[in-house]
Amino acid sequence: MYAMLKKEFFQYTAYKFMFLMGIYDLFILPCNGMITGLQVIWGEHFCNNPKLYYFAGVIGSDGFYAVGIICIILAFDRFLEMSFPSLARYVFGGVKTYLWLCVPILYQIYVGFQLPHVFNIKIYAMNSDPYHKIPEMENNPKFHFAEFRIFHGLNNGLLIVFLVLFYGGLIIIAKIKTKIYNKPQISKVQRQMTTQALCVCGEMFLAPCLHIFMMFVEFPVFIEIAAHFSWICLHGDTPVIYYFLNKSLRKAVKKMFSPVTQKFQRVTTFPTSFSVNNRVEAYTNSSNISVTKNSAAY
Repeated sequence: MYAMLKKEFFQYTAYKFMFLMGIYDLFILPCNGMITGLQVIWGEHFCNNPKLYYFAGVIGSDGFYAVGIICIILAFDRFLEMSFPSLARYVFGGVKTYLWLCVPILYQIYVGFQLPHVFNIKIYAMNSDPYHKIPEMENNPKFHFAEFRIFHGLNNGLLIVFLVLFYGGLIIIAKIKTKIYNKPQISKVQRQMTTQALCVCGEMFLAPCLHIFMMFVEFPVFIEIAAHFSWICLHGDTPVIYYFLNKSLRKAVKKMFSPVTQKFQRVTTFPTSFSVNNRVEAYTNSSNISVTKNSAAY
């Protein structure tokens, strides 16, 4: 993320959206990955620490909604940039980029007043009912709202529709341009950013689809676990995608860590060279002593 702040990257609108997505990931992962993992290890239900697990659910759920909006905006940006560059500069150029960055934050504030998902150790996944599958406690009216199911379903459904619309349109227009001009009218940087955005946002298909069906259909536990794992991967493997798909960003990261690696190499090679020099010096001294003794005997 620090490498993204360099001017060579941050001058592009897509990197600004990806950077904001990374900030959300830093807050979401401890809530949907670490705290939930400890909850399973300790075998604690929601009632053991309701405040902690409630706010972990709020941060995780709200962050997911915000990242979904960022993915839609990023897909829209990539679509305009690749299809209608002049319109893209008008829509996302200058200060307007930062106005777009406010949209997911405002949406997150709005959904913060909706019922969040809370981790349930019976199914090892998030659920709107923290007492799901607990006899005589599940389907509590305080957690079982039909309105929330509708809101969550609409959010995930529209997310999938917009991603398919923008990225599908982008691929179609790219194919048309290639056919008309007999060569891709896409720069290397544009292609690189679009590939990254497609990989990052492409993961948004699996998690929302599974969570939509989970709200209305009872799946086996392993499907519930797969849905939660896909949610963790959605926020956890983004840096891996950036690192392996972006050669320039990879070089910037290596350059950033080069002083540390060089210092480590100096520290590790010094004792080796020191010990070799000691052995050479000791061997030389012993040879001199033996020569002196032989000379004296002679």
